[in-house]
Amino acid sequence: MSRTTRFQRERFALLLACLLTALTTPFSAPAHLQSRSLGKVAIKVTLNADDQAAAPVQHFGLIVKKLSDGSAERVISAIPIKTTADGSVSLSLIPGDYVVESERPLIVKGKSYEWSVKLRVESGSTALLELDNEAATITKADDALRRGRIVDEADLLKVLSDGVVNVQGELVQGTGSIVDSAGLILTSQHVIERSKELRVQFDGSRKVAAKLVVDDPDLDLAVLWVNPSACPACKTLAIEEPNSASNSVVDGARVFTISSPLTQDKTLTKGTLRNTGKGISPDFTIASIDSGAPVFNAVGEIVGLLKFVDPNGSKPGSSGVTR
Repeated sequence: MSRTTRFQRERFALLLACLLTALTTPFSAPAHLQSRSLGKVAIKVTLNADDQAAAPVQHFGLIVKKLSDGSAERVISAIPIKTTADGSVSLSLIPGDYVVESERPLIVKGKSYEWSVKLRVESGSTALLELDNEAATITKADDALRRGRIVDEADLLKVLSDGVVNVQGELVQGTGSIVDSAGLILTSQHVIERSKELRVQFDGSRKVAAKLVVDDPDLDLAVLWVNPSACPACKTLAIEEPNSASNSVVDGARVFTISSPLTQDKTLTKGTLRNTGKGISPDFTIASIDSGAPVFNAVGEIVGLLKFVDPNGSKPGSSGVTR
């Protein structure tokens, strides 16, 4: 092999190695250009819910939205972030106008806290943003639910579980809903039938005697009464208006339910309604403890009660939803 041919091959191998290195190495602008072109944002989320020292909000989701130049409304990109254990988070951003919003409401003691704060990011500088009580929009949690802002299962339980109780007959137990501040509780009739003694359990430590106000075996509905002073923190759940403009009980409607087992925490289940031709049923399994449990539409209104019927029992009908 001639010296010329060997030199050409070595030169080609060197060029090929340089090309592969360039293709596989991420491009990084010089440090002085990076510091000029980007700005930093340091965000801190704290909350004072008890008139005490503000506490950091841990692992809370935020969305940083980039606004179009010259437009305070048009969003051109969105970055989801989450606070750390000390309630803070920082990131580098292209200079410009932004809005920082809470991904979902923060539900604390019946109140909803939401943030939407505009922010200007300058090149080479750090912007500090405090999201606290003063910067938050604070409403009742029920209002946020009606606006469709609350969809997380844990938050739905926080807002509605104080209106769901355990109902105990002498033979069966089920779930009931507080539907009036005077102490009226709605449940399934077959939960309390043939029972001379009725009890309602609000939580693990509070149980009171209940009285039957009215029942209808054909509709499988019953109304009980308890002294409301037995549970001052309990809440009244809303029933969907009969002539509501939005028909929540249609085939494929999204719903959720809360059940109150005797010795366990209250549980929430999400699902879809199905019109079987003979009635309305959810697409999730119904157990005996679910009898009387409220079926909620998306805004937290009761549209029906779950009913469980033992296929081997003597009671006619089938499991599903009682309107």
